[in-house]
Amino acid sequence: MVRTRLPFFGPLASEVTDRFRYGMVIERIGFIGIGIMGEPMAGHLAAAGWPICLHDPTGDGIGRIVAAYPGVTVAASPAEVGERSDIVITMLPDGVVVQAVATGPGGLIETMRPGALLLDTSSAQPG
Repeated sequence: MVRTRLPFFGPLASEVTDRFRYGMVIERIGFIGIGIMGEPMAGHLAAAGWPICLHDPTGDGIGRIVAAYPGVTVAASPAEVGERSDIVITMLPDGVVVQAVATGPGGLIETMRPGALLLDTSSAQPG
């Protein structure tokens, strides 16, 4: 699947465009942390037509996105998100949770493929 219109704006738009140009095709986006900030972020990606795989450590917010966008899938663990995604975005409450999701047992690091991107957008100090 090749996208011709990118839903990215701002200073990183040209970098994202270059990645598409040089062979990186983003087909699947994972999103972990569907809370106050993560729910609208994931919702905007789903509304733009991106295939999204969701996981939330507490389960909050996922139901609303799945109900609004039927193509969205839900993963049982961070590792499952990693298996299904080319890019994983996290929006988590603190650095300890980010570290557990990324490098803990059953974490993203165990299943993300080489070349996949982990983008932590959490507004928290590192764990």
